[in-house]
Amino acid sequence: MRGIDGSPWRVLQTAGDMRGIIFAGSDAQTMVTIDSGNTAQLRRWESPLLQTIFLDDDVWDIALSPDGERVISGDSPVVHVWNRDRTIVATLDAGQNTLFGFDYSPDGQMIAAVGANGTAQLWSPTGELLQDLQGLGDVQSWGTSFSPDSQRLAAIAEDGRILVWATDGKLMQTLQGNKDLGLRVAFSPDGEQLVAASGSGTLQVFQTDGTLLHEIKGHDAAIFGLSVSPDGQYYASARRYSTAKLWRWDGTLIRTFEGHSNAIFGVDFSADGQILATASADNTVTLWSLEGEKIKTLYGHGPGFKDVKFSPTGELVTVAEDGTLARWNLEEVLALNELDYACNWVADYLRTNSDVADSDRTLCKDLPEN
Repeated sequence: MRGIDGSPWRVLQTAGDMRGIIFAGSDAQTMVTIDSGNTAQLRRWESPLLQTIFLDDDVWDIALSPDGERVISGDSPVVHVWNRDRTIVATLDAGQNTLFGFDYSPDGQMIAAVGANGTAQLWSPTGELLQDLQGLGDVQSWGTSFSPDSQRLAAIAEDGRILVWATDGKLMQTLQGNKDLGLRVAFSPDGEQLVAASGSGTLQVFQTDGTLLHEIKGHDAAIFGLSVSPDGQYYASARRYSTAKLWRWDGTLIRTFEGHSNAIFGVDFSADGQILATASADNTVTLWSLEGEKIKTLYGHGPGFKDVKFSPTGELVTVAEDGTLARWNLEEVLALNELDYACNWVADYLRTNSDVADSDRTLCKDLPEN
């Protein structure tokens, strides 16, 4: 389905080829779809999903502008910045070098991008290349992070080095991290410390002068997700095999979050620091309290989730393995009846798929009242 501007609006699953669509009701919120199996299905747009953008890439990272109005994501040499109305407002063109990791400066004046062949760049919000940062050599980088004052940029190299530049392009510091696959890096909110995550499951905390404060064997597999709480008390890490952990900066493990059935690629704290979101290849995003209680589970709009970010405007932004970028209304997500939501999601499949046993077709019948 597409909006009147031609942009994709909703993704529909049918039992066969779509043959017809009829809108019903004066509110245009109800429609009937007819597929090649002559199955007619009644649908309503009851979803906390606000909008989607369909990228062409299997992406790794999302970055949001500080006002939440713009988002950048991609996995190619040419990456777009999208506005809330799904228009492209800037294009970053790195030539032959694929870009993987992104960050917006807290003041909103710069975008950092890192990627293949030692690429580390600073761009203006309108897509002007400001700095081509030197120091990585030809070593690939997956992760980058601005300092809270927008004056420094850190990037982690695949060989474990962490490079810190001033935003005028001067290389200020090179920290020798774990000599393993470097994946993620983040500043503490006071800008005095850095946490780095590796492919071996190791977490390292540095002073920005290069002093290694802590090294923790945090996970027994690669750490794909890393996020710092807004109040600076904690950071969260997420591993390749389905668990996330909450840490104090002194290396104390506070909590382990379990419940996903596949790799967790993304993790993020809400703006108030009270909710932790995890995005998994099991095609779910889970919202947790910091006490470890599962608050809500969102089911995917693609084959699996690659990243998740909270927006300061009260939205949840996700990206899937197929490149589907989506904004969710966080207020509606938190108020969501998960059983109703899940049953609405699978109702057509249960009714029409010939492989479903008759006994399973009524799984969502007679749901309890909210």
